[in-house]
Amino acid sequence: MTLYEYILQNKNKSPNTDAIRYFNYTESHKQMLDSVDFVASSLRKYGIKKGDKVAICLPNQPEMLHIFYAINKIGAVAVMINPKSPSPELYRQIHMTGCVMVFFSQISIRNVTGMQNMPGAKTIRYICVPILRSLPFAIDTIVRFKMLKASDNRKYREAYGINAIQYKNFLVGKDYYDGYETDDKADAVVIFSGGTGGAIKAVVHSSYAFNYSAESCLETERPWPDEVAMLAILPSFHIFGLTVALHLPYIACGCAVLVPFFNLKIITDVIKKGCPSFFPGVPTMFERLLEYPGFVKAAQRGKLDFSRFRHGFVGGDFLDNDVRDRFNALLKKLGSSGYISMGYGMSECCPICVNNRESGYDRSVGIPFNGMRIRIRSEETGEYLPEGKMGEIVISSPYMMLRGIDENGNEYMPFQDDNGVKWYRTGDMGMMKEGIIYYECRARRIIKVSGNTIFASSIEKVLQDNIPYAEAVYVVPVPHESRGQGAYAFVVCDSRSRDMHIYSLVKNICRENLIPYAIPVGASVITKDEVPHTAIGKVAWGQLEKMAIERYR
Repeated sequence: MTLYEYILQNKNKSPNTDAIRYFNYTESHKQMLDSVDFVASSLRKYGIKKGDKVAICLPNQPEMLHIFYAINKIGAVAVMINPKSPSPELYRQIHMTGCVMVFFSQISIRNVTGMQNMPGAKTIRYICVPILRSLPFAIDTIVRFKMLKASDNRKYREAYGINAIQYKNFLVGKDYYDGYETDDKADAVVIFSGGTGGAIKAVVHSSYAFNYSAESCLETERPWPDEVAMLAILPSFHIFGLTVALHLPYIACGCAVLVPFFNLKIITDVIKKGCPSFFPGVPTMFERLLEYPGFVKAAQRGKLDFSRFRHGFVGGDFLDNDVRDRFNALLKKLGSSGYISMGYGMSECCPICVNNRESGYDRSVGIPFNGMRIRIRSEETGEYLPEGKMGEIVISSPYMMLRGIDENGNEYMPFQDDNGVKWYRTGDMGMMKEGIIYYECRARRIIKVSGNTIFASSIEKVLQDNIPYAEAVYVVPVPHESRGQGAYAFVVCDSRSRDMHIYSLVKNICRENLIPYAIPVGASVITKDEVPHTAIGKVAWGQLEKMAIERYR
């Protein structure tokens, strides 16, 4: 079954129930499908055909879903792009995949116009989609103000010199297209991965992979609530957001509650009205909610409604046990039986592979979903390791990517073992005990000092435990003349004055708690705002490494 066939099926099952909620705007399953069909007809009228790549550079809004499923209906390929991508990155992703059409919003206008002098940019069709419908007044005012400022900019006006079409003028699909593609193993979606390290990769998936992954995730939630409603804050350009937050609810004829961008007040207001049954997010979302005064005050006054909330899927980064336990304790205090738990997966595996629903497994990411095979492999020999031994996590997934494409246009694929089974190398270090997967760190966060292996996370833990004012500690490798590599520590705190003595403190702590070659060769203080993050809130380790190299020189 293709992605489109699921929403077609939902129209027949329950045509009048909500499929989309976007602030004070709603769409039923029938209305959603009618919009999808209209967009599909418009795409065909503009010459888009099976196999063509169409970029979606939009936040979570109803039109984004209409366009996504319409592309799938006609057998084209949806290329999901961050709407805040700067011009060079936007250009690189569009041309890396060969897109012939781009849907963008006011958020992206400056970045789209910044591409206009790049080779081939003017041969692409650009469709400008408004995002202002049904936004709350305060946010609407901010967005309009920003757009008014942009509209006075010469580059804004020139956007319409790059074949840009207003969305309302694009919707001319009068010749209704009745047919639809049914090949669920064909190219359907391209997701970009690799943001934490800097090197970008395009990952190509089929409809089958998205459906199978979402079905596997949803099966763990039986018996389903009366309504499978998903709070869709995670963006569509992220594999976790697209699969779980946006597509999963349609597996159960449910509803996506769309939020166009992460805003603590919006999330708090949604929960006050009654949190949807499921809430996928990254760890920083839950951590920041616990720190947000508006959320804390509403919880203290009993104004948060978690009565319908069942489960919060947490992925994209490692969920700290403290954050999980604090959030779950709050839910219990508010009378909710819901909880949040850690998940683990890769863009190449679409995306959830394991889930940890138990508390008490230190650094465990849980037990593999049905159909998943996970093993631990030696980086040096390529052999599979026994239980309790640390190595690289490799995954054999029934919803593996069709292929990946690196920045240079080269394809990369999973490797095959002697039995012909395909395995994907995750680049993550971990081990297995009694069927439970334990995550240690990214392979790139292993520091090799004079041939000795050091885990950056081990140094971070020691420093975090022994520096009282440290809000967080991040350790990255830097080149070293005699040792090959050395560790460099960033201590996050709110006072720059502590920077003067930080390296002496770091050295003394590590000297007392770690082996000699694990002692960092440098350290400095940075504020929370200086920590670089990716678009969905992960720490951008590649940028941190560059910062460390600059400071260590």
